[in-house]
Amino acid sequence: MVATALIEKGKDGTFGIFTSDINSTIIGEGNTVAEAKADFENSVREIIRFYEEDGRLLPDELKDVQFVYKYDIASVSKNVRHKSGKNSTAAKQRAATVLVS
Repeated sequence: MVATALIEKGKDGTFGIFTSDINSTIIGEGNTVAEAKADFENSVREIIRFYEEDGRLLPDELKDVQFVYKYDIASVSKNVRHKSGKNSTAAKQRAATVLVS
């Protein structure tokens, strides 16, 4: 299964990742996107390990799950300003492009 993991930037500048595509609650947090992804992926491993250690069947949604990371552009680019000082759509799009690459 392929699920979307949404990356958001908090008001404090940290990043959070969650997915609403599956019923299991999986989150990741970090000071950078890389830290948040590592924490998110660790959370996935921990959930799978919990099911295994508890002798429970792993839900189908977690079997061979893969995540596609996508940015919540509104939260990531909320404070991006054009060099003129205006909060512009073009500046936000450029910021999103830089962050994704």
